[in-house]
Amino acid sequence: MNNDLNLKKLWQQPSPIQPTLATFLSRARQFKRQQTTQLVTSSILLLATAIFIPWLTWFYHPQFWTTRIGAICIVLAIAIFITAQSKLLPLLLQDNNHFDNKTYLIWLQKIAHQKNRLQHQVISWYFVLLSIGIALYLYEYTSKMPPVWAWISYGLTTLWITFNWWYLRPRIIQKQQMALQILQTQLQTLQTQWDDPT
Repeated sequence: MNNDLNLKKLWQQPSPIQPTLATFLSRARQFKRQQTTQLVTSSILLLATAIFIPWLTWFYHPQFWTTRIGAICIVLAIAIFITAQSKLLPLLLQDNNHFDNKTYLIWLQKIAHQKNRLQHQVISWYFVLLSIGIALYLYEYTSKMPPVWAWISYGLTTLWITFNWWYLRPRIIQKQQMALQILQTQLQTLQTQWDDPT
């Protein structure tokens, strides 16, 4: 009797909604637009920072060589990140409106691979070089401060970098991977529906 009730409840539950081609294409276009906007915006901001740091160094005429090396490390970190990130742009700007399913899936996998490389390898070097650059850059200015303020400056900078590395970065990576995973799953589900018309 109890099994009959469970089966009846299970039977009455709505079936999961299968993705339609229109839903998938809408999500894919939205994903492509978001990724392109994010890539272009971050590249412009990083490029502006890469121009501002040398200008700042030139304008204030630092006395310590550590300040100049710090500025070089910061600009180098930004250049590495922009270069690696720009490899995604041709993929995102590709006209995928006429792709067949297999090509679309390959396209999504290429984006996933490129993003994975960017998020795990490149960003590690970016953070290491950026941290070294900031530490060296701050040295001249913190050496002229009272020790308490110097420690506070380095402490706050370290906290900010740690917060970005351990909190923000994993959340951003997870969000982007989930968006890609949803698109890939929907496309594979559609492919299965088309291959098996029963």
